[in-house]
Amino acid sequence: MECVGLLCYAEITEFSGKLESEIEKIFLMDELPTNWTYPLIQPLLIEEYEKRKCK
Repeated sequence: MECVGLLCYAEITEFSGKLESEIEKIFLMDELPTNWTYPLIQPLLIEEYEKRKCK
């Protein structure tokens, strides 16, 4: 079985205050959530990000 995922990184400096997309809500968190939508993929993407951010 092949798992494919995409992790995008952005440094957001401000929000317009109005959501203009299909996103229902935006949550700003100090820590990563524990209840993932795709629990077999998302933790692996975060782990890969952690490995690469130091390079």
